[in-house]
Amino acid sequence: MERHLNHTVVADLETELKDTFANIKMSDLNLQDITMDEFVEQLSKKSKLSKEEVTEMVEEKINYIYSKRLG
Repeated sequence: MERHLNHTVVADLETELKDTFANIKMSDLNLQDITMDEFVEQLSKKSKLSKEEVTEMVEEKINYIYSKRLG
């Protein structure tokens, strides 16, 4: 089952990943109604990093975002 990212998580990811992917304009990505796999694939293509590397970074940031929300 694909994991959909809601708009608040996507917005937080954009903020959290802007330094890591400084050479990528997040506004160039199609982030509407996006799944985790689609997000990773877009970042991977734009950054020239492997999907595995990008997946690890994104999952780490998602965990950070949720831990911050839970306080």
